[in-house]
Amino acid sequence: MKKILLLIMMFSVTLYTSAQRTASTSGNWNATATWGGSSVPTSGDAVTLTGFTVTIPNGYAAAAASVTCAGGNLVIEGTLTSAGDIVYAGNVTLSNNGNMTTAGDLTYNSGTLTINTGSYVKLSNSSKTFTNNGSVVCRANSNDFSSIINAGSFSQNEFTGLGTFEKYIHSGDASSGWELAGSPVVTVTAAAMWTANQSVFTTNSGDFAIGAYNSTDNSWDNYDTDATTILNIGQGYQMASVDGGVVTFSGSLNNGDITRAIQNYDLDNDADMSDGSRFNLVSNPYYSFIHANDNTDSTNNLISINASVLHDNGQALYYWNGSSYDIVNHATTTFRQYVAPVQGFFIMAKTTGSSTNFSFTRAMQTSVGTDDAIVGDIVNDDNAELFLKISQNSSEINTEVYFSEYGTDNLDPGYDAQSFSTLDTYISTRLIETIESTDGVDFGIQSLSFENMLGKTIPLSVNALSGIEATISISHNTTYASTYVYLEDALEGTFTNLKETNFVITPDSDLQGAGRFFIHTSSTTMSNEDESTNLLNVFKLQNNNFITVEGLAVQSTLTSVKLYSILGVEVLSTILNNNTNTQTISTNGLSTGIYVIKLQSGNNLLTKKFIIK
Repeated sequence: MKKILLLIMMFSVTLYTSAQRTASTSGNWNATATWGGSSVPTSGDAVTLTGFTVTIPNGYAAAAASVTCAGGNLVIEGTLTSAGDIVYAGNVTLSNNGNMTTAGDLTYNSGTLTINTGSYVKLSNSSKTFTNNGSVVCRANSNDFSSIINAGSFSQNEFTGLGTFEKYIHSGDASSGWELAGSPVVTVTAAAMWTANQSVFTTNSGDFAIGAYNSTDNSWDNYDTDATTILNIGQGYQMASVDGGVVTFSGSLNNGDITRAIQNYDLDNDADMSDGSRFNLVSNPYYSFIHANDNTDSTNNLISINASVLHDNGQALYYWNGSSYDIVNHATTTFRQYVAPVQGFFIMAKTTGSSTNFSFTRAMQTSVGTDDAIVGDIVNDDNAELFLKISQNSSEINTEVYFSEYGTDNLDPGYDAQSFSTLDTYISTRLIETIESTDGVDFGIQSLSFENMLGKTIPLSVNALSGIEATISISHNTTYASTYVYLEDALEGTFTNLKETNFVITPDSDLQGAGRFFIHTSSTTMSNEDESTNLLNVFKLQNNNFITVEGLAVQSTLTSVKLYSILGVEVLSTILNNNTNTQTISTNGLSTGIYVIKLQSGNNLLTKKFIIK
């Protein structure tokens, strides 16, 4: 029995006692000479680095039980994983997509920790702390970021600690070229940003190119160069640079779970933003990528976590790409499924009258991410994508249609997304089946059933300037090769196979709204002899003192309009000609109440009920 106990004790000592590995010369981590001829450290070894330069080469995965350094340099081009604490005094440089992960505390006592683009440092334990008593520098360029993924907390010595975090601002001027971003640090003023980055920011009449969005009246306000306003955590701002360049944010890194108050100021809920906006400008407060939708993380993503505070018409993220807004929701599979560090974006708030909190959580952080716009066209067996583009002058605007198990002809919150705004040149879609809250609403993303993908007629809303050639084309497509995609011009009675050729038009007058153009998905060919779609539509936005009628240009005869009170009394009668596609009828002088409108053009008859306030 004594012999057995002795063996157990010897085994226990062997199992739980880690070896000590100390670098004795400069060299590669995976070379025994670096460790004085001893074996290369493994995950059970406590590592000490003193006075030498040790390099973890690209492709090599180094591991340790803990890492301590009292001087010297560590170069990480591969990976370093520590099961315990990392306590460092000296210089650490991560590059070539190298990364360092610790499950313990990370204490940086002196020297400089430099994280170059494509590389990251990760603190994986929520109960641990990254303490910075030295200098941390995170690099960025026009194509990529470095990142710090911190599941725990962050502490910075106010006297010796310095954190510098970069963001590349693309070129533009005070009237164009804006991009949206936020601050990754706890406390920084607009004036401090100007002082540190004067050579980068655009200026105009005493203001410089950092500005806040005001949801109450849909306006922008740029800051003075001496403004003491603190850039709020989680708030987005517009920024612009003279020729493009890197700006730096200095301070203590944002950490923990973060909320940002949002509110819907569109009090009459009509989406036209004349009395206030549903949209709020927020930003990723972390210096790391985070999950945007449930295609990247089914639980810990921005849209799912915040679904209850986002408007049903726009459970999505709206990114400004320099000329228009790219929209991301759960249907998105090809781009921007990860929100870049300090990326700003608009979201559509649900609640009016009081604010709610939009949440960012540490669990959303990830080391995966890219700012590339669109990857290759990949055909899948259970979903498909069809992106359409309109081009006129130098403007190129996309609208997106997704076919999946989550899509229907009706509103699908989280999978359909209302367009952010319309421009002189613009393209979007209308839902095939509408309700009062979506009638007359343009959508930048529409999701439809993959199983019932064929035989769809999708209304397009198209804006284009007169006298200038405009082109509508397919910019991205993963529908089956056997699926035909036709653009119908109902006014001209033509069908264009967009898989074979682009649709080109030089409008005689400005194009605006829906009713003329449609997309057809078909298993068979279509021709100009096919019967044209005849979509006559009428709606009234709550804040408008007029009724909007669309689709008039494709009617073969004049359109009769009659408006009745709920008691059946005729209160308005008029005739609309077909020389303008979209026309309005004033409701001034009509009492508040429920009304029924009847439109008739030839054999086409449309009856709708709505409220006039």
